[in-house]
Amino acid sequence: MLQQAHDLRLPIPLKVTINKETLVYSFDWRTREGVVKSFVELANTKGMAHEALKKRYLEMVSSTYSY
Repeated sequence: MLQQAHDLRLPIPLKVTINKETLVYSFDWRTREGVVKSFVELANTKGMAHEALKKRYLEMVSSTYSY
């Protein structure tokens, strides 16, 4: 999925379902694999809620710091 997004220069959509609610978080195609993997790990953390995940997501995509 990551390689295809990079090759086609498409956003990387990640569907996350928490408590029967599904949201899609999109990352730019230039996002490093480690960033996407750390987000997936965070999303899979027990007790995670979309509110907290969304806050972390916004920090990741809007920061000039490389996660």
